[in-house]
Amino acid sequence: MLIAHEAPMCIMPSVQALTDYDYCLVHLLEESRDYLNYFYLAKEKGRKIIMDCSLFELGEAFDSKKYYDWLLRLDPDEYIVPDVWQDCDGNISSFKQFCDQFDLSHLSGKKIGVLQGKSFEDFDKAYTFMADYADKVAISFGYDFYLKITSDKLSNAQRYSLGRRNLLQYLLDHKRIDFNKKHHLLGCGNPLEFVFYKNERYDFIESIDTSHPVVSGFFYKDYDKK
Repeated sequence: MLIAHEAPMCIMPSVQALTDYDYCLVHLLEESRDYLNYFYLAKEKGRKIIMDCSLFELGEAFDSKKYYDWLLRLDPDEYIVPDVWQDCDGNISSFKQFCDQFDLSHLSGKKIGVLQGKSFEDFDKAYTFMADYADKVAISFGYDFYLKITSDKLSNAQRYSLGRRNLLQYLLDHKRIDFNKKHHLLGCGNPLEFVFYKNERYDFIESIDTSHPVVSGFFYKDYDKK
C-alpha cells in the first residue's frame, strides 16, 4: 500500500522522504504560501498527489467552486469529490452535483468517491453507487457507525480500527467489492489495523493517509509500548 502522512510544514520535507506520495488538504493551500509552494514543488518532482476537500478538518467540504479552481491549478493525480459526513443520500447527491456542475474533463486526475453512512444498508448503497461512478473508492476511519458494531469494552481507537475491518469484511462477504477498482483508506484510529490487510485478499487497497504517527510523536506515544 502507498502511504502518506499529514504533518506540519516544518517537518513535511523530512516526512516526504519517508512516504510514497503527498496528501494535500485544500484549505491549507489558501492559508499558507509555504504549503502551496511545497505542493508545486512536489508536482515538479513527479510525486503522486491526492487532494482532499478537507471535510474532516473543516466539518464540511471546502467550497466546491474554489475546490474546482484549485484542482485546475494543481492538477493532482487523484482527488476526493466533495462529500457529506455520514449522510449516504446527501453524499451521493453531492457527488452527482459536483460532477454535473464542473467540467471534469479538464482534470487529468482520478475521482475518489468516499463512502458515507450510518448503517450496513447505507454503506451497501453507497458502495454500489461509488463503484459505478467513482474511479476509486475511499473509506474513512472515523464513522460513528463503527462504535455501534464494536464492544464498548475496547478503546475508541480500537473500535474505529475494528469497525473498518468489519465493514470491509461485510462488503467482501456480500460480494460488493469491485476488485478491478482501487481503494483508499482515510486516516486510522490504530495503525495495527493495517497488519490485517497484508493478506492478498485485500490487494484492492492501494493507498492510505494518516497523521497518526506524527500526532503520536507530538504526545510522546511509543508504538512499542503495549
